[in-house]
Amino acid sequence: LTMERWEEILAFAADSGLDVAFGLNVMYGRNCSVHHGPCSAWDPSNTIAFLEHTSQYGLIVGGFEVGNEKEELLSPQDYASCMTTVRKTIDRLWPDPATRPLLIGPDENPRSDWLALMLREGGN
Repeated sequence: LTMERWEEILAFAADSGLDVAFGLNVMYGRNCSVHHGPCSAWDPSNTIAFLEHTSQYGLIVGGFEVGNEKEELLSPQDYASCMTTVRKTIDRLWPDPATRPLLIGPDENPRSDWLALMLREGGN
């Protein structure tokens, strides 16, 4: 997704009276699969750059969803850490709660025990 295209999407949404929720990839930079054990660390650099661009250009977004439909490969603690990174970035870039995009996730329906542990670890 180019930033030009992102701006076009948001302009279309605004003209249509729509709120956009956009999914952020927490698998970027990882090397993992169901068959290869634990995942390597997430590289949040592209997510942070994307959020910075969105904020700096005053683009209006309803929310950002953290995931990539791969949460089953991540521990609840790892996912909570990703949520915390995105939460801190959103709070820094949109200091006014009235204009701050929502933070949404996980993007699939994980097991209740996984979800409970993720929330206890700070993923709320």
